[in-house]
Amino acid sequence: TKTEIEAQARFLRAFFYFQLVHTYGGAMIHDEVAQSLEELSKELSSTADVNAQIIIPDLEFAMSNLPETWESTAAGRATWGAATSLLGKVYLYDEQWPQAASLFKEVIDSGIYSLTRNIEDNFTHFNEFNEESIFEVNYSFDLNPGNSGFAEDDTSIGGAGAESTTLSTEVGHIQYGAFNTVLASYNLHEMLVNDEVDPNNSINDGNLESRRMNYTIAPRNGEGDWYLAPFSEAKATWGGGQSAYVKKHSNWYHMDGEPVRGRSGINFRHIRYADVLLMYAEAVINANGDFATAISYVDMVRSRAGVVTLQQYMDMNGGMFPQLHVSKQVHGDQPMVTANAQTVLTHIQRVERAIELCFEGHRYKDLVRWGIVKEVFDDLRADEIWRETNLDITGQGVAPLFISGRVRPDFSQASQNYKPEEHNYFPIPSGEVLNNPNFNN
Repeated sequence: TKTEIEAQARFLRAFFYFQLVHTYGGAMIHDEVAQSLEELSKELSSTADVNAQIIIPDLEFAMSNLPETWESTAAGRATWGAATSLLGKVYLYDEQWPQAASLFKEVIDSGIYSLTRNIEDNFTHFNEFNEESIFEVNYSFDLNPGNSGFAEDDTSIGGAGAESTTLSTEVGHIQYGAFNTVLASYNLHEMLVNDEVDPNNSINDGNLESRRMNYTIAPRNGEGDWYLAPFSEAKATWGGGQSAYVKKHSNWYHMDGEPVRGRSGINFRHIRYADVLLMYAEAVINANGDFATAISYVDMVRSRAGVVTLQQYMDMNGGMFPQLHVSKQVHGDQPMVTANAQTVLTHIQRVERAIELCFEGHRYKDLVRWGIVKEVFDDLRADEIWRETNLDITGQGVAPLFISGRVRPDFSQASQNYKPEEHNYFPIPSGEVLNNPNFNN
């Protein structure tokens, strides 16, 4: 039991150090309780050093000492699958492709996990800890919702504590009691709109748009309901260049507005099986150029979304598939490309991970590790410029985006000012720098 508890703790330490190094570009290593003020003030260690000293040993220990599953009363505890998936991700980020592919394949071949039939089961409070969940943080609105709008815990003396999350308040729509802090980019919106539904896929139930879109964003003319009312009856106003709002993680599916306290009991899935499938596809391409195997795993994710798979496109077009990240509205069509290691890798980077995992905390880290932040910013800024100069054919009332009022300049500053040495990672908080004489940055 002691070893099992240590394995859970070491998984969590590895998980948090992973977040640190890929958010700040490094971390201060503490592998024992500090005994003096001097021991609290250490120099920042590189990602490679943190991996070698903390993350990899912790995850290897966790893999060896965690169960594959827990009883239902312990749902949410770290498992062998969570540790193995995260270690694969560590090697993926470090571009050690064979090691990453091998670990992801262990998870896939274990038979423990599978894709949910309904993608929405990953973003609602229904069917939590389902077959796709690998590492999931448990929240509850009923046990202890906490104070209105404040993120809090029970570490302070007399603290109220909370078992709920404020995420739904950030992503939900302002006229439904939230803040819509995060918005869908035009590129994401258009890729979801243009994701062609496969009418022969049994997962579809008369829907005209992919189920992945229907449970990710709320466009002006969406299918089904939004906050329990048809889109035609939505009380949301559209202006300021908005084209779509975020559904994922909000309470749109079972409430007519966000809770008054601004909190939610929807669990957050940090690692899910779809992510592992896409990371495995990426790893095998980079390991040995095996794009055919990569396509088969990408297509598992696409098939669950109910859309035409890459293989179906290739069968219809002599081994070619469309570049789905290219704006049809701006460019008129999407160029067809022959399937090879580079084109399939580009699809994973620019399309599949973007629309499957959006708003789940992966995207910017992905762009940074691939080294394509500037390329993406420039491409999306060029699309914005075209829309700005052609507002009469892109604006309100014009499919597929129905942009309202103006074209939102999401990437004007990002494209112009991005410098990798300054913007790939967050700066170390000034309080930490001032309190630590050993920081030299």
